[in-house]
Amino acid sequence: MRLLDRLYHFLILLFFPLLILGQELPGSIFTGNIFKVYIPETGIYKIDQEYLISSGINPDDINPAKLKIIALPGGSLPQLIDDENNLPREIPVKIKNQGASFSEGTEVYFFAEAIEKTYYSTITNTVTNNKSAYADSAFVYISFSGNSDAEIITKEETQGNSIESAEWITAKIEEDDEFKMLISGKDWYFNPLFTTNSSRSFDLPIINTGSISSDNLRLELISAATDPSTVNISLNGSILENISLPQISNANYANKGISFNKEYELTTLNSESFTVDFSFSGQGSFYIDRLISYSYNSGTYIPVNIPSFITESGSIKVSENSVIWEIDDWYDPKEITAQCESNNCFINVVKGQRLIIFNESQVLPPPESAESTIIKPIPSYHSDYIIISAPSLKIEAQYLAQYRNEKNNFQVDIITPKSIYDVYGLGRKDVTAIRNYIYHAYNNGGGKLKYLLLAGPASYDFRGIKRPGSDIVSSYQSNNSTDPVYSFVSDDYYGFLEKGEGLWREQFGQGHDMEISIGRIPTDDPEVLRNYLEKVKYYESISPTDTTAWQNKVVMVADDGDFNAHIEDINDLGTFLQQGETALNIKKLALDDYPQRSLPSGQRSPEFKEALINAMNKGALMVNYTGHGREENLGHEEFFDDESIAELNNLDKLTIFVTATCEYGRFDFPLKTPGLRKCYITLQAEQ
Repeated sequence: MRLLDRLYHFLILLFFPLLILGQELPGSIFTGNIFKVYIPETGIYKIDQEYLISSGINPDDINPAKLKIIALPGGSLPQLIDDENNLPREIPVKIKNQGASFSEGTEVYFFAEAIEKTYYSTITNTVTNNKSAYADSAFVYISFSGNSDAEIITKEETQGNSIESAEWITAKIEEDDEFKMLISGKDWYFNPLFTTNSSRSFDLPIINTGSISSDNLRLELISAATDPSTVNISLNGSILENISLPQISNANYANKGISFNKEYELTTLNSESFTVDFSFSGQGSFYIDRLISYSYNSGTYIPVNIPSFITESGSIKVSENSVIWEIDDWYDPKEITAQCESNNCFINVVKGQRLIIFNESQVLPPPESAESTIIKPIPSYHSDYIIISAPSLKIEAQYLAQYRNEKNNFQVDIITPKSIYDVYGLGRKDVTAIRNYIYHAYNNGGGKLKYLLLAGPASYDFRGIKRPGSDIVSSYQSNNSTDPVYSFVSDDYYGFLEKGEGLWREQFGQGHDMEISIGRIPTDDPEVLRNYLEKVKYYESISPTDTTAWQNKVVMVADDGDFNAHIEDINDLGTFLQQGETALNIKKLALDDYPQRSLPSGQRSPEFKEALINAMNKGALMVNYTGHGREENLGHEEFFDDESIAELNNLDKLTIFVTATCEYGRFDFPLKTPGLRKCYITLQAEQ
């Protein structure tokens, strides 16, 4: 009965979700008073006397040698669980005019990455970016307790001037999150162009950092044209190109967007910016993902507080007062001292290197004052069960924790998402911050952690672009944002807790196994959660008789149509289950076996609807449905809907309800309450 045991534990997971909680970072990182500092752009910043005063910090009380800056990399946090960039760390600083306190001339310089991280490929010779999918803002923490050993070191420069002149690329990337194509996946785009909203303009900067430079434009675009369509692209009023757009299929499950890129060398620019215009004509729509303005540079470097990437090894001429930082590693920048001969200064560089070459006069303090931040203690590492709770559900979460402790002898920890983000994300929202916390709870507890409950709603709009406040306990969104089959939301990501896991390929056969059980109650309404918990308590308090008959039964339900694909699915699944567990009693319900009637509202089968309700009320270990669905009901014939849920009276015989369908179990769309959620929050009269 091993398969039956597994199914039983899965039942416990679905109907009585359990939780996990995690570990602290080393205490030395978050000691003393902590201040949160907003980082709007990637670059060099400074902390000086004036900035401390504006932040309500007395500079006379601060020893610069004790200032610590704690940071994370830009962009979304790396998904690979053992990536060295996953966790906050103290980063090096450069102190100018150091004394026992922050006097008027004392300045502390540091490098920090913003919410967007730029990458250069030495293979394709192109620049792209990783903008955080889940957060709008990036921060660093500063503290003033204990001595800091993290000081910028000077990198030894290769002696001798290279014969070859180096080349480098500097870029500025324009993207905005205005529209989500499928209401699913990580990606957002600029608002689409279509027949009644057919044009848009963008003003982009020219960033030349060399005495010799050439300007370029890269466009990352998406066609959702359904018939022959075109887009005209103009630069400063002159046509760059008239593009015939690729067409998408009208099929229900076809990809809804075709991505393509365009590259242009801009040869007629003589100002600090330029305008790009798009004009769409045709059917369907057209999307702009991002615009990248970049320049290839050589000769003498013009200092600017923006990173550049070396594209050709050689030497770069620099001015005598330039400060040169190598920033290949965000957490370990190094200063390079130029070689100077007769007022001619240069450095030697290699392809792929990332540098910032700046003048100190270009470095400013962060634009917003530092905000005093209280870091709440993270619960112990030795819990059996963790509840990540919406703040509005803390009382109900405590009630559940007490119940699990008394009934199951579980050690249960409760934490809010914000408490996790404050420690593992430095105030930045990111699902990987939650995953990292869970990983430390699991790893440091020796695998004791078995259950995670996410008590709160998730939303496709995780940054509140359209629906502010709707995403409270975030869920993982897929990388694919255009294909209705391969774009999805999942909490499974939080259960990938072994070394080498986390970089989810999101392809069949390329997933990971889950080390813990994960459940979610997608509500922030305390009454809804209380009712659900009472339902759980009642079920666990009864001693049902004659369990063998129904707990061995599996009901396989198939929709009609689609060339009998759904019937074939339940036949294959039924055979598979019986091969693993011969004691299971497989009952099949196929819509094609029942009469249907044509009504004004569409095809209906009252007999099939009644048969499905009866099968659930009589009791079944699992009901598995394969076919069409939407948030409100199953099947085009609506044979399982709100009316069906109201007729359920199986409180003594709760079932695992598996729906291999669209939308019925969706939990990240706040505008609708899907039917599967109604199934488990609806109260039934005690039998």
